[in-house]
Amino acid sequence: MGALPAVMPVLAVVLALVLLYLFLERPWLKRWGATDEDVRRCLPGDDLVPRLDRTTTGSIRIPYPPAQAWPWLA
Repeated sequence: MGALPAVMPVLAVVLALVLLYLFLERPWLKRWGATDEDVRRCLPGDDLVPRLDRTTTGSIRIPYPPAQAWPWLA
């Protein structure tokens, strides 16, 4: 019975970290850099999976016109 009370603070910290990840960190990671418009927009390949259970949209902004940025990406 002496080991259980010693483990309880550790379990409480682990539970708190899991809850913080699930409710704060994970939603932010699932739309990293994407605006609300980016998340709502249909993207190429969206029609390949008719019913989505989970979605993730990541985005970055490049402050140059496509013709100037594309050679560095391709």
